[in-house]
Amino acid sequence: MAIYTAEIIWSRSGQKFIDNRYSRKHILRFDGGIEIAGSSSPHVVPL
Repeated sequence: MAIYTAEIIWSRSGQKFIDNRYSRKHILRFDGGIEIAGSSSPHVVPL
């Protein structure tokens, strides 16, 4: 059986976590080393 992995990497860039404001930007990193920029839906995390 094959096993595949992926990571989702969120960055706060020094922002305080308790401010209830969240960046939509993140990076998807796959087990082959490929990284793709991602963004949450504005329906889930408003602009």
